[in-house]
Amino acid sequence: THVSGNTYNVNLELLRDCSGVTLAGTATVSVSSASAGYTISLGLDTTNAGGQYNAGVLCPTGQNQCTNPAALNPGYEYWRYTGQITLPAAANDWYFTYGNCCRPGNLDNVLPNSYSVYAFLDNSIAPNNGVQFQNAFNVTSGTSVNNISNLASYETDGDSLVYSLADPLDNFTAGVAVP
Repeated sequence: THVSGNTYNVNLELLRDCSGVTLAGTATVSVSSASAGYTISLGLDTTNAGGQYNAGVLCPTGQNQCTNPAALNPGYEYWRYTGQITLPAAANDWYFTYGNCCRPGNLDNVLPNSYSVYAFLDNSIAPNNGVQFQNAFNVTSGTSVNNISNLASYETDGDSLVYSLADPLDNFTAGVAVP
């Protein structure tokens, strides 16, 4: 989110399967622009972001794998990290990239290897903002069952929003995605 000048608040939001790989209280995002010739390491933390919370759907007395690792019900945690950066220059190719070394080994549709997510920013003409989501994402879906996800969102600058399904990224470096 644009603050002023070339200063932006950066948010990283992740969902974690409680039976899988753990997340730390801090996260590092690589911020890079090939045209401006910069690569910056930005530390984010959960201190002022609301931290983490259990995103699993439970009855009041129910347990899931977040509250009890031996429980049968899957559990999910939502993690929110924040930080602030002042970009050293305006450019049309800023990439904000986060990667993690590991996916859980119990997934049946991807290999247990690294994954990456990224966001793109063009601040060459004017300051720019990112998308704001109005709902939490649906974190579960069944095999061979239609799944409908509500991506209710808006962009405060009035830019167009486009969503597309894609293979998960592995070992993403600025501008080069490896599915």
